[in-house]
Amino acid sequence: MTKNRNFDWSTWAIPRGINDISMDDRARDFDAFEGNFNDRIDTSAQPIFSLILLKALLAHEAPRVLDVGCGHGIGAMDEYQRMLSELSGEYFGIEPDKDVPIDERIVPNVQRCLLEQADLPENHFDVVFAMFVVEHVEDPAGFLRAAARCLKPGGQFIFLTSNGSSFFTVGTKWLKRLGLVEIIHTLLRRAQELTVEHYPVFYRMNKPRQITKAARQAGLSDPEFAFFQFDGTNRYFPGPFQIIYKMLMAIRRMRGNPACLDSVICRITKPAS
Repeated sequence: MTKNRNFDWSTWAIPRGINDISMDDRARDFDAFEGNFNDRIDTSAQPIFSLILLKALLAHEAPRVLDVGCGHGIGAMDEYQRMLSELSGEYFGIEPDKDVPIDERIVPNVQRCLLEQADLPENHFDVVFAMFVVEHVEDPAGFLRAAARCLKPGGQFIFLTSNGSSFFTVGTKWLKRLGLVEIIHTLLRRAQELTVEHYPVFYRMNKPRQITKAARQAGLSDPEFAFFQFDGTNRYFPGPFQIIYKMLMAIRRMRGNPACLDSVICRITKPAS
């Protein structure tokens, strides 16, 4: 492991339409965000998550990396995926949706299946990561066991998902129960506010207690959490509904509780022995 591998910031990806990280953010890693009230409504999720992954990769000379749900890049942005791939010694991908195109110049080793079904080398990867994947997982312990098998001792599984305790996720669960989720997604697609595929969600791996329980069942270390509010949630409150969004955000800021923010980045380490 190399502690201070350098990165050429002129190669940092800035895709069109993305609210990028600040210059100060460049010095940050997961530990700098953990435990803080990360109200980042002026920043997109993709660059923050990519920054955290970048710092994890720079801790290794030629990291072996597994991208779970690789078909949509990093939040539908393949520029970040390409950047991470170029920093890797090996870059593998898992994508269960066989209809999603994958650029094999970026992800040269792809398996079209679920992580639990993949034929991967054991104790192999330095970093396994996933962005907005685990909310679709039916069996969290089984999913994490599969991640644990292919991680090296000391390796990390890092993922970004919706926070199961936030008003957005709780509201989505109620909309699902009322049968309104598909209607809303159809309307958002027509308004060009939603551009990626919508897959079934289970929200069985979106709260700290759920994730911690599954991690322990999989023989992994207890998870670490960093909560965020990014710039994307407001698109689900079009027109006059923006006032509701602004009121909810004001209440959150007054409370100052990180665990009420919409998104969570989780880091789970495989024990060294």
